[in-house]
Amino acid sequence: MIFLSQVLTGGESKDLFIGFITESEKDFVNNIFDRFKRTGEMSPSVTPLVMLRTIGGQLLTYFLQTHKIAPQLPVDKEADLNLIIELVTKTIAAE
Repeated sequence: MIFLSQVLTGGESKDLFIGFITESEKDFVNNIFDRFKRTGEMSPSVTPLVMLRTIGGQLLTYFLQTHKIAPQLPVDKEADLNLIIELVTKTIAAE
């Protein structure tokens, strides 16, 4: 959480994170993106960046909810993660 805070507020941590993402994102994102694209089940309007934001946004929000915003609330991880999968799948699915 400290690292995430540092990345969001700037400084050396942000520079290191951006450097890591810049060096590895093409291979990582494109590899995952290409796998989804090959199935023909992904909407043509979905770009690698859209896919990354969709998946990353869901996971980051879930992490913040369960660890920082409302950690006292009961969590059903399996049901929550299945819902995230369903939301991501619907978002990037071909019409």
